[in-house]
Amino acid sequence: TCEHWGRPFTAQSGLCNHTKRRAELGKCPPRARGYKKRGPYKKPKPKPKPPPSKGRLTKADVEHWT
Repeated sequence: TCEHWGRPFTAQSGLCNHTKRRAELGKCPPRARGYKKRGPYKKPKPKPKPPPSKGRLTKADVEHWT
């Protein structure tokens, strides 16, 4: 399939095939009007939890986390 179109490649359709790398078609032809462009799915990065600033936890820190 063409990676931009997500559609099986056929020689008649004129779509590029990025896996086979047709030299004459480096880019996909423009999509039909009204077609929303959607990028590849990206997983949202999990936000890292802030570590406690001090080495030892104080009583206030423990009460803050609970």
